[in-house]
Amino acid sequence: MFQKYFSVFLVIFTALVGLYGFQTIPGFWFDEGIMAQAAKNIARYGVYGIQTAPGVFYTNNFWITTGYPVVFPTALFLKIFGISVWAARFTPFIYLILFAVVSYFLIKKLYGFVPAAFAGLLLTTFPPLYGNGKALLGEIPGLFWFVLGALFYLIYEEKNKPAYFYVSGLVLGLSVATKPYFILIVPGVALLTLFLWFRRCVDFRRFLGFWGVFSIPILIWVFFAFDFSSLPNFGATVSYFLNSYSAQTFDVFGNLFKFVSESTPIHFTVLALAVFVSFFILLKNKKEIPPITFVFLTFIILAFLWYLKTPGWYRYFFPAHIIVLLFFPASLRSLLNQFIASAAVILLIIFQAVFLFLNYGSLYGDEAMLLQKYAKENITESSSVLVDSLPEVGFVLDNDNFYQRIFISEKFEFGTSPADFTADYLVVGRSGEAGSGYVLDHEIGHYKLYRRK
Repeated sequence: MFQKYFSVFLVIFTALVGLYGFQTIPGFWFDEGIMAQAAKNIARYGVYGIQTAPGVFYTNNFWITTGYPVVFPTALFLKIFGISVWAARFTPFIYLILFAVVSYFLIKKLYGFVPAAFAGLLLTTFPPLYGNGKALLGEIPGLFWFVLGALFYLIYEEKNKPAYFYVSGLVLGLSVATKPYFILIVPGVALLTLFLWFRRCVDFRRFLGFWGVFSIPILIWVFFAFDFSSLPNFGATVSYFLNSYSAQTFDVFGNLFKFVSESTPIHFTVLALAVFVSFFILLKNKKEIPPITFVFLTFIILAFLWYLKTPGWYRYFFPAHIIVLLFFPASLRSLLNQFIASAAVILLIIFQAVFLFLNYGSLYGDEAMLLQKYAKENITESSSVLVDSLPEVGFVLDNDNFYQRIFISEKFEFGTSPADFTADYLVVGRSGEAGSGYVLDHEIGHYKLYRRK
């Protein structure tokens, strides 16, 4: 009975936790504002891009790191329900629930009910799942398509029907199209398909068909994301992807040290060690290992290596952390006595659940919502508003007479600069300053609203 309805329990639990503080936990922030504005402009103007002035849009979208599988559904919800944070976050909320369910079914098909139930509980009590998953970002949606593609592959293995193999390729391609970060799944998927071809499990026609459908969602993303109409656009695109962090040096050793000195990376390290040791022992003992698991292991390794060259923000290894979490219960049960392994996992679930409920409000942020309320009450629709690199504010203000500058790095910025245009109102961040032509009108959190003298 419990096994039959466990997936329903996961849906209800994830939904209830996700709905609490829906618009304010986590606070609506910079990256979300970019995705939300892109979706809003599709819904309102039919333009995939970022508004920089009334009727003017920047449409070279290579820098928008969440793709159309998230942006387009969000545009639909904004069209139906109106422009709001609630409507913008409805897409990630749906992805969050779907991801919890498909993850459970993947582990269940690989290892059975008990490891799957433990994996589901570990996942849904993991605090960063909600900090990242409730926001309008691409990590959880990308993971959803990744896990769903793996699930379709397992169904293909079971039924040996080519349609499932091709659907698996299409869905895995959607993972990459959702967030370019998931290009890291390609080496593992390539190794899997080459293995199947060399072992004569698939013929060359089926091999090519898989990669053909895998490429379709990615080519669609390229169509929407890249603008090669001019040499400067092409140069900006190449430069951005070569070093999207605009870092002069990479603190590889500093990032590496975090895995033995900070709580969340340590959590990852312990779980990852258990997962990799268990697979190493299975290989050493020549036990049968499902081929699809090597795709996940390859992804974890590559995601870890990729993280070392980043500024060190947790988001950059969060997807790998989630995958490790899913495989940990089954891995621990293969290393230890099942009773001891189960007890250890249960204790970890309890610890995570307590930490989740005690610290859930720590990500609370309502500044953008408060600024939206103040602006509606005090700024007329005819007034011009210039927002300086605060895309979340640009979304919630929802003013047609709207200008903005987006500053990503010293090498990449676009839009209307406060130095070039004096609006009726100017919104800047905590460290921003207005010129002599403005007077401070209102301050909310780290936002400062200036009014023209």
